[in-house]
Amino acid sequence: MGRWMRPEVYPLLAAMTFVTSLCTFQLVRNVLQNPDVRVNKAHRKMAVLETERKE
Repeated sequence: MGRWMRPEVYPLLAAMTFVTSLCTFQLVRNVLQNPDVRVNKAHRKMAVLETERKE
């Protein structure tokens, strides 16, 4: 990293990188797999997304 960063900062940097990657993973997973998230313009126009329910 260079001489401008103190060695005490490395654990904090590692923890923040880990947490940021978890948040990014969760956001991407919800956008791609969650049926309540509507990215497609045609699906956004529908008031209720038509999916089959298992009862």
